[in-house]
Amino acid sequence: MKRVGREGIWPASIRLVDNMQFQFAAIALKTESGSKWKDLLDKAKKYFVIHVKGFDPDKMCAATLLFEGTKEEVNRQQTHIYKLAKSFGGIAAGPENGI
Repeated sequence: MKRVGREGIWPASIRLVDNMQFQFAAIALKTESGSKWKDLLDKAKKYFVIHVKGFDPDKMCAATLLFEGTKEEVNRQQTHIYKLAKSFGGIAAGPENGI
């Protein structure tokens, strides 16, 4: 987040979610999907993040981002910030994972 501030390409909103908030959201706020396919896909994503990427569920945190502006502005912001996150080992979780 410090680097995002220094880089000067800021999303409309950025919020750090610590591990306690992250776990609360993952467990308590999770709703039933009603789809076996979606449930299977969610399990596969969780497996990938924990077992392939090596994230520790007891230490994970997240940053929620909101991008606004023209299509070009949003694309520029997303490209820059996702590249920056990747340089620190972060991954984009997608729009449906926002808290």
